[in-house]
Amino acid sequence: MAKIKKNQTGKWETIDEKEIEKFDDYLEQERVQEGFEKTKSNNKKIPPESTEYNLFPTRIKSYDLPTELFTYKSHWKLFDEHEMPTAMNDLNYTQQGAAAKNAYMFHDDEIEEIKEIKDYVLDCVYDYNKSMLGYEVEHWAFSQVWTSQKWPGHHHSPHIHPNSIISGIIHYSEVQDNLNLYNTEIIEQFPPTIFQERIELNQGDGVGSVTKVNQMWIPRDQEMIRRSKSFPISFKPNHLILFPSWLPHYVPKNITPLARKCISMNIIPKHSLGEEKHLTKLQWDKIK
Repeated sequence: MAKIKKNQTGKWETIDEKEIEKFDDYLEQERVQEGFEKTKSNNKKIPPESTEYNLFPTRIKSYDLPTELFTYKSHWKLFDEHEMPTAMNDLNYTQQGAAAKNAYMFHDDEIEEIKEIKDYVLDCVYDYNKSMLGYEVEHWAFSQVWTSQKWPGHHHSPHIHPNSIISGIIHYSEVQDNLNLYNTEIIEQFPPTIFQERIELNQGDGVGSVTKVNQMWIPRDQEMIRRSKSFPISFKPNHLILFPSWLPHYVPKNITPLARKCISMNIIPKHSLGEEKHLTKLQWDKIK
């Protein structure tokens, strides 16, 4: 029985018997063109058309911390003094920026200025959850808090914050107390934090990464990023941004002569999550 194919003009024609061995390749090409993909391993077909329903927004909330209460000299300078790495061979200092070796900065309640920031941010966390997220949590706590600095030429690749519920960023700068024309222009040129719709992972270069589904740290070989939809939030001193920890985000290259600085944080339920009457309660001390 003769088989047919499309010629270069798009018309169907009979395939010569000598070309029958190539027929599967022609057929496969036609299926791809028509919207079907034949997988040689399992022979599954993928529908040519699909529809995505992006029904609900991802809820992020930002707060402006009062500049008259929180200045660089009175509060933020303390974070620059917390064991920041200074050499490229330090594990906490890479082309992705520098991260403070102390990742528990809010745990020191003996420093009054840090306690003031912690209490203020916690009030924002409770408001964020009540007004936007709706988790059944009575008490929130900071699991880790650290300083992140992006010096000239540094960036931060797309990532999420595993093993956390809420994450946050506070922008600050050593020049924010003296906003002359030059300093203001530099701050306006600091790269924004860009939030993404999704991260896709593949195999490749042997660095640890995360999955959006279970947010557990897993080994992987290569990260393949698909930038589909994104939303930038500009750098602004004393600006707190709270967001779901699973939400991918990144920082483009810093092209200014100064370091782009922020305080990063992860926030989790302190004692429990959920409601006992609904049989949804996770109480840490009762998990056996």
